[in-house]
Amino acid sequence: MLAGATPVLVHNCGGNSAPFKNDVEGRYSLADELDAAEVRGVRSVSPGQAGWEEALNSGVVKWVVDTNEVLHVVPATDDAIKHSIMTRGAPVLAAGEADVAGAGGMFFGLRISNQSGHYIPCRCSINLGIEKFRQAGINFSPGSVELVGP
Repeated sequence: MLAGATPVLVHNCGGNSAPFKNDVEGRYSLADELDAAEVRGVRSVSPGQAGWEEALNSGVVKWVVDTNEVLHVVPATDDAIKHSIMTRGAPVLAAGEADVAGAGGMFFGLRISNQSGHYIPCRCSINLGIEKFRQAGINFSPGSVELVGP
């Protein structure tokens, strides 16, 4: 299947479908997670916002597509930075991690996955993430896609 000009994998989600809830709610404190991000100076950014290129050049990023279909990323600087901080714990349509390289506004995707311990997205939800990155000018080859979970 193609998303724009990008080939993407399509898999059956098998009943685990979006929106995905914060699956660790009650086991972890969202307030503590938000505080940890604030202490580290980490905030979510979307394409076109100040800090977008800086976040992408920080190394691996965690990403989500919120229920308004907006892509958000945060640097995955350490284990204290969680997917849930990008939507303040609200449900998401897709989530994962990505590694992107580039400079001067030109980026390409090295790796993308649907890895998220907080949201546990289905495998097919990665297609939405790939499409949102593509709309931001970042393409991932089929070989750069890593699928985990249900």
